[in-house]
Amino acid sequence: MRTVARNFILVTASRLIEGGVRFLTVPIVLGYFGREDFGLMALAFSLHVFLTLADFSISANVVRRFSDHLVAGDTGAVLRLARVATSVYVGIGLLNLAAVLIVGVFAERWFKLEAAQAQAFFWMMLSLGVSSLLTWAGTVYRQVLHASQQVGRDEAYNLLATAGTLLVLGATLWFRLDLVTYFALVLVPPLLPMWLRARRACQLVPGLGFGLSRDWALFSPLLGGTLWLLLMTLADMAANHFRPILLARADGLETVTDFRVMQQVAGFATLMLTGAMNVAYPAVARLDAAADHARLRLVLQQGSRVLLAGHVVVLVPLAFGSAQLLELYVGSAYRTLALPLAFWLLSLLALHYTIVMSFAMSRGQTRLLALGACTNALVSLALAFGLAPRLGLQAMVASYAAYVLLQMLLMYLLALPAAGGGAGAPLAVQVMTRPLGLALAVGLPLASGLWLAGQPLWWGAPLFLAAFAGLMWGPGRLRADFQALRGRAA
Repeated sequence: MRTVARNFILVTASRLIEGGVRFLTVPIVLGYFGREDFGLMALAFSLHVFLTLADFSISANVVRRFSDHLVAGDTGAVLRLARVATSVYVGIGLLNLAAVLIVGVFAERWFKLEAAQAQAFFWMMLSLGVSSLLTWAGTVYRQVLHASQQVGRDEAYNLLATAGTLLVLGATLWFRLDLVTYFALVLVPPLLPMWLRARRACQLVPGLGFGLSRDWALFSPLLGGTLWLLLMTLADMAANHFRPILLARADGLETVTDFRVMQQVAGFATLMLTGAMNVAYPAVARLDAAADHARLRLVLQQGSRVLLAGHVVVLVPLAFGSAQLLELYVGSAYRTLALPLAFWLLSLLALHYTIVMSFAMSRGQTRLLALGACTNALVSLALAFGLAPRLGLQAMVASYAAYVLLQMLLMYLLALPAAGGGAGAPLAVQVMTRPLGLALAVGLPLASGLWLAGQPLWWGAPLFLAAFAGLMWGPGRLRADFQALRGRAA
């Protein structure tokens, strides 16, 4: 369990640094290129779901099979599986490249773009497709690192990409580069960690290199779970990225920019969730394989509670200061987005189900998770489509809140019992009662008092943080939580 704690700290630190740099560069890029060009970039990233998907393509079945072979010391099996998995991933990358080229060709017909914007958009999509192909080709190295419990090291490699992103931005401002050139160059730094991952993976598995194989019999038993995981992640990405597409068709690129600004703030606030997923799945899978039910239950209950409390600490103060945050971040013209941003941030408290989802995945419930995620995404997008003509941005925020709440119910009420984890409702009550109860007991009176007194709501951010942290983690409680995560408390 020490490895889990160390990996979680490293992953969280790496993601916070990476997300912090991205968060701080958005207003610079927005100010340099303007709202329409920035909206064009946001639209490109929204359409290109597969590039983001590659970051989440740590397939449950493949990682677990790599882990089994590594524990057994069967290097030959690792090498054979790596070659055939690489073949599959390269095929996905090629299909993705073809798809984005089609979107680039017909973009002027499908979106409200002028001729010059459509031409720039085509070259941007081409750059994204090539970048995605290279990323998919190196996915196996990352999977080997995750199977070897090297998650923290893998995330630390991303710091190289972060430094490269800053250099690209500096060069753009210094040399006054155009939109397409900047967009192509900013895709290069995320590719730099690939050689570090490959080098480390080859050290862990002698003889591992880039190779292709047609030995589909090795991969076909894993294919079902892999495809379901792909579908589940696609549903989640669609729930995030299809909303700007609806806005681009209805209101134009400037509204997409407004949405992207809010999305960036919300994304930075929940960076640790992705890190928790990458750490939690290998840890839960190993505990489950070892039949260590006592520690597994501790991780499910205590881990989820700590994760939810951490989200409260981050999200509620940001919601208090959403207006000031937007003004400092991108200017006073964006203060009108404060209320929908605050609602979006508070809805993200539902995303504490990461560890429960990891348990369900380790028990082979990927199909249920995928079908549930697709259903939830379709419901929320239908809600967004129906409300968009009247509510615009507010419709996108409300429909996404519906999606995350439906996902939380799916994890606790369906996935956990199906995975053999017992009734989900009692666990949900155990996890959520104390953090959310304290948040409501502290936050509502504080916000009401400030509003009635005519004082700025952002004053409540430090007051809430101090009060909540003191009540949640008083003397000895924080240590007790992390001792339990390490399996040292009954």
